[in-house]
Amino acid sequence: MYPTLSTSTDIEENTALLSSKNAIVDEINNEAILRFPGDPLVYCSADSAEDDTSDPHLQPQQQQDHLNLYPVDFLNSINVGGLPPHQLKLKIGCPLMLLRNLNISKGLCNGTRLTLLSANNHLPEVRITNGANSGQTAFIPRIDLMPSQTNLPFQLRRRQFPVKLCFAMTINKSQGQSLKKVGIYLPSPVFTHGQLYVALSRSGVPEQTKVLIEDISKRQGYIDSKPHRYTDNVVYKEVF
Repeated sequence: MYPTLSTSTDIEENTALLSSKNAIVDEINNEAILRFPGDPLVYCSADSAEDDTSDPHLQPQQQQDHLNLYPVDFLNSINVGGLPPHQLKLKIGCPLMLLRNLNISKGLCNGTRLTLLSANNHLPEVRITNGANSGQTAFIPRIDLMPSQTNLPFQLRRRQFPVKLCFAMTINKSQGQSLKKVGIYLPSPVFTHGQLYVALSRSGVPEQTKVLIEDISKRQGYIDSKPHRYTDNVVYKEVF
């Protein structure tokens, strides 16, 4: 998908790797940015824990003591879907995805694909690479982000640039996007209804879609005595 990744920052826009899980996507993106040429730019977030117990029996000091149980190093280590990481490692020319609606009229919406043009400590400059505003430039500010759903016993607040690397993205996040070239990596089968169809239909051109499937006994891999491969397609019949 990125044949010149280690030698050139001129990568083809509207090209992406898709996979089913955030952990796999993060692993691909972390490896890709290491190989991507250029000097790394590292932006660290400011993280804090806020009370989410809504317990009227706790006094203010008790609530604060509860939050003090979570040191900053622990908060920094938390990775939650929909949030940028504590350490955001970027390089000029790398592809990004916007994680929040900033200015819908200018095309800065959740899921917008971007390319990093320049950066300083305050305002990275990006170019929009998909949608009606493709080609326009914008600046991305730091904002406070809070995950909508977690299993944490507190509310995490992370102040960071609302972007993530986008050499790869989840199949779910790719819905509604048109891509020129698509690589689909499935170390395990898809796990929800319609997910495989979404991945296979992103480019609209079968020749521009490549699929890599890892062998899992009785779940996906090579078909006996045939050169073809297979993977499970999850369909909930109740939908129909």
